[in-house]
Amino acid sequence: MELSFRWEPPPSLWVKLNSDCSSLGNPGPDGAGCVLRNECGGVLFVIPQPIPHATTSNMAEFMALAFGLKVLTKFRHNSNILEMDSQLLHKTITGCVEDLHWTLAEILFHIRNSLAELSDVRIVWNYREMNKCADVLAGFASKMASSSTWFTTPHGQLTKWPTHGGCTA
Repeated sequence: MELSFRWEPPPSLWVKLNSDCSSLGNPGPDGAGCVLRNECGGVLFVIPQPIPHATTSNMAEFMALAFGLKVLTKFRHNSNILEMDSQLLHKTITGCVEDLHWTLAEILFHIRNSLAELSDVRIVWNYREMNKCADVLAGFASKMASSSTWFTTPHGQLTKWPTHGGCTA
């Protein structure tokens, strides 16, 4: 059996939200990255969000998903896949972990409220290699968080954006 470490688009009429974090130390300046794509691999939105005051990388992972879900709920899409590479986050959302530090429990509360607004949700864990777009965005955001001017200076555009092959409608 051969394992594939390539991002796969969601099924027809579904969207897929990938989320990730990047940390420049633990604790240190963190960044969240989220990307929502359709069945063709077309990008519907991206979020590179600096998190200058996360206390752990787990906190940044939870915050990344919370940021992505906040935007995803505005789309009101019926069929959604949430894909992440954090095992703790995945196990927590799917109910396998119940005893969390209060800071994570607070973010989880917001995540669950957002999930309640969505109709059909699949929650999937994946390998880090399959989460490259969200990882690139998170890395970009963590570098912005390490700068004292990230909130006043417009950031540059991402280059060499990872893409998925074409789609015929």
